[in-house]
Amino acid sequence: MLTIDLVRHMKAKNRRKWTAPHDERPLSKLGLRQASFHAAAMLEGDPIVAIYSSPAVRCPTTIRPVAERLGIEVQIDQLLAETDGYAEPAGW
Repeated sequence: MLTIDLVRHMKAKNRRKWTAPHDERPLSKLGLRQASFHAAAMLEGDPIVAIYSSPAVRCPTTIRPVAERLGIEVQIDQLLAETDGYAEPAGW
């Protein structure tokens, strides 16, 4: 059986105050602490064989503590990026 855990990023810096590109908005100090606690909880579950992340800075930062403890690389996948919408399928 394959189990897929979907994890939202931990607490990020304030979206309204952030002036740089949205994908560069990092985790807050609280978010970094949350990521560490989250890693401990994830490691108590089923074995993890792969980790995929959105390219937004706060996302791999959230899951990196798990990856580091397991000695595996976070695989960044553009398909997991936040978007304002999707392209209309060809022929529609």
